[in-house]
Amino acid sequence: MFEKVLAEQNQQWVNKQKEVGIAREKLKQIHPYLGKKQVIIITGVRRCGKSYLLRQIQKEILQKEDSKKMLFLNLENPYFDEYREKVVYLEKIFDEYLSLTQAEPPFFVLFDEVQFFHNWQVFVKSKYEAGETKFFLTGSNAWLLSSEFATLLSGRTMQFELYPFSFREFLSAKNIDASTRMKQAVYERVIKKAFQEYVQWGGFPEVVLAEDTEQKKEFLINYYTNIVYKDIIPRFNIENVKQTQELARYLLSNIGKINSYNKLSALLHISDKTVREYINDFSQAYLLFEVNKYAFSLKNQMTYLKKVYTVDTGFSSALGFHFSEDAGRFLENVVFIELKRQGKEIYYHKEKKECDFIVKQGNKITEAVQVCKELNQENKEREVAGLIDALLTHNVKKGLILTMDQEDEFQREGCKISVTPLWKWLLAQ
Repeated sequence: MFEKVLAEQNQQWVNKQKEVGIAREKLKQIHPYLGKKQVIIITGVRRCGKSYLLRQIQKEILQKEDSKKMLFLNLENPYFDEYREKVVYLEKIFDEYLSLTQAEPPFFVLFDEVQFFHNWQVFVKSKYEAGETKFFLTGSNAWLLSSEFATLLSGRTMQFELYPFSFREFLSAKNIDASTRMKQAVYERVIKKAFQEYVQWGGFPEVVLAEDTEQKKEFLINYYTNIVYKDIIPRFNIENVKQTQELARYLLSNIGKINSYNKLSALLHISDKTVREYINDFSQAYLLFEVNKYAFSLKNQMTYLKKVYTVDTGFSSALGFHFSEDAGRFLENVVFIELKRQGKEIYYHKEKKECDFIVKQGNKITEAVQVCKELNQENKEREVAGLIDALLTHNVKKGLILTMDQEDEFQREGCKISVTPLWKWLLAQ
């Protein structure tokens, strides 16, 4: 019944390892848990490279284990369409795998886009508790990390989020060696040119490797459409598709700008409650993320105006946001995603002045970052004043201004301010 699809997706059984792509930095974080019992869950936006990361995990395990102990399945495959509604078919698939391979435990099961199978978590829990199976799961919805799932497998999971390529991974995909400061100096011109492309078109693996602008746009529009129609609308039972599309497109063309639910409600003629729900749905699917203004009171944080950023600047370029007119907001979005990739708790600051990002660690604000295309006579005082206001408010002694290509250092009101090219900062992370 399932033998054909099992064989197609598990060529490692006959010593044909599938291509594993550009080595992902996330693998280093996952590696210590490969031999642990916990279920490994990897979530992230569609097409960001989760499948290749699973294959890289597979390759690591195959260095020590018999290939027949490993089952890899992409559960989004159309072959499974008629079976998705009944979890009993996952049991049937597993039984056929055992019959086909005659494998002995322990087993290593890698399910890609697991959310496409109804009640998959019941199957995972039963096999986990039997103690013979190690699971690696990916999905395109943050719901996999939610309390609903966490309750069922409480204490049994290790959770990781994957994003499109970092700038280091982007350069690796382009075969540009920037692994040392010396090489960064030698290849600076090439790196800076690549950085322009990265900021404008983002880090989705297929987009990075696309040969021309039109192909990049085609990929990105296709990704956006699939996220909306496969990961958002059916998952959250959204009926008004037109409103969803309009809100997503508006936010993607206004990244980094301060918005209110009331303003968006009036603009799109929908309730502020619906706006809030849709934005939460976008976040669950890793399309867009909200950033709150920092306040000591959590209640106040929730009521203040929000900023919204996208998981990848390529979406904004492909859907009509003009890079040449407002490169500063693209740079700001790149910084946001890098901070998020690092798992940091991010806010924006606005008291007397505004600062793009502040980072909270524990109970303290530990970092303040301002982002702009360049510092010039027109904006320098404003940008510096916003950063200083954040530093003094939160008693932080060092601040950072990230620009396209400027470098400087100075003191202001007892604070040390570093001005750094964003591409250098990304390579140093």
